[in-house]
Amino acid sequence: MEEQLKAQIKSEETTMEQLEDRLKKCVVAADRDGIVTSLPVKDMSYIQAGETAATISGRGKVQAESDVLTSIAPYLSPGDKVTVILQLRNQDQMYGGTINQVYDYAAKGTSALGMDEYRVHVKIDMDESPDLEGKEGYGTNIRFTLYQGENKLVIPSSAVFELDDQKYVFVIKNGKAEKQPVEIEYRTAAQAVIKEGLTEGEKVIDHVDSEEIYEGAKVYAGS
Repeated sequence: MEEQLKAQIKSEETTMEQLEDRLKKCVVAADRDGIVTSLPVKDMSYIQAGETAATISGRGKVQAESDVLTSIAPYLSPGDKVTVILQLRNQDQMYGGTINQVYDYAAKGTSALGMDEYRVHVKIDMDESPDLEGKEGYGTNIRFTLYQGENKLVIPSSAVFELDDQKYVFVIKNGKAEKQPVEIEYRTAAQAVIKEGLTEGEKVIDHVDSEEIYEGAKVYAGS
């Protein structure tokens, strides 16, 4: 009986060694550092030669992605520099980046007010920084520089109005409002950058959405 038990134990030990050898052959080592972006083998009980077990994304570049309103997208181009703000432990950490791609179509979504809106997807390559190690997946705020210029003539946007596809302002000349065509280089809700049509020192009426403001109306140029 003792000899039989010893033989049985030896047989089981041999079986265990064979299983351990088979398990070693089942271990797959990645040939490079990276992040597992998909794992098809997760739900498989076995895998055959040629099938994909895992997909690894290289760590060459860290990217950030954002969706911007269609009113903003035309001002963005690949190669533009951006600032990426990462908030960790109530402290803002700022990193540089470059726009890699601006999608050429918009996706419909819903605004915070529950209204339909359309946004364009933008991909950004982050500048290399050792501080980004392990921060994949964090949410960020991205600051886009839509316009940059020096020594520009700027007026309130409320001074500009449009008529027959031409933009105008009312300038004050000899105590009267005079319509004058202008060309706008860039405009926000608050300010407009003048490209042509005005010179420094000319006085414009900053609010033209009034029935009292019209060509030839008598006005007083305040300070």
